[in-house]
Amino acid sequence: APGAISQTVLGLAVQVGTPEYQRREVVVAPDGVELLLDFKEGPHTPEDAPLMVILHGIGGNSDSRLARLLADACVEQGWRAVVYNRRGHGQSTLIPAPLVQPPPPPSEANTDKVLYKVEKA
Repeated sequence: APGAISQTVLGLAVQVGTPEYQRREVVVAPDGVELLLDFKEGPHTPEDAPLMVILHGIGGNSDSRLARLLADACVEQGWRAVVYNRRGHGQSTLIPAPLVQPPPPPSEANTDKVLYKVEKA
């Protein structure tokens, strides 16, 4: 639909809101994936102010236009905001960190184990 395409193009062309998150926390999921939470609040926001949890769209992250707009609107209301960056979005990891790291260099001990398993199969 032409309307949907123009909304997408306009959304990319017009920068709205200022992310300027004051704090980022990393939450490690049980499977080892690192999920990022970006917090935004005003300079005089009380610690007990309501906290709005913002979930970005399918292809977004905390820098997405709508996430920034919502975070700014929360701050204007005197609330705190946190944007949850889903697995694989923004700087959240997609797979657990140990799986991303390169394998250890080969050694004779490792090679012998692999050969033994291959021979047994």
